[in-house]
Amino acid sequence: RITSPITAEKPKATLDPSSATSHASVATQYQLTHDYLVPSLRDWLTRKQRETRKGRAELKLSERAATWSDKRENKQLPTLSEWFSIRTLTYSKKWTVPERTVMQRAGRVHGIWWGGLVLATLLLGLGIQQRISSERWKNLGAQTQTSVDALQNNLGPSVGTLWAIGS
Repeated sequence: RITSPITAEKPKATLDPSSATSHASVATQYQLTHDYLVPSLRDWLTRKQRETRKGRAELKLSERAATWSDKRENKQLPTLSEWFSIRTLTYSKKWTVPERTVMQRAGRVHGIWWGGLVLATLLLGLGIQQRISSERWKNLGAQTQTSVDALQNNLGPSVGTLWAIGS
């Protein structure tokens, strides 16, 4: 047999419309005989897939694509480490359209986020380098002035005239 009958209780309204009560009647419904095996087979197949890194990456991609299709929010996209593992362990030619869309969107989001972080870090480093350079020039000017003052004190006022003659 391909189908087997199942019974389910179905509420049935009474013939008297003034009565607010309803009586339950038994309705016969049918299901495929082997429907009860589907969850077990699905578990078995995913268990075999979960045994390898590639299988786990494929399962993660299909899971993320399903949740992102329901709610198109960036928090539903794969994380950066998931994105890298999916990208390196699966074949992009075998991706479905929703999976391809999720991976493209995740790549764009992670690229913008990490690119902005790298740019901010570079700008911060450049600012620190400029500040250090400015302080060095200021210190060098102060050291030069101190050296000139020391020479004038040791040799007298002739240092100023010698300095003026030499320039």
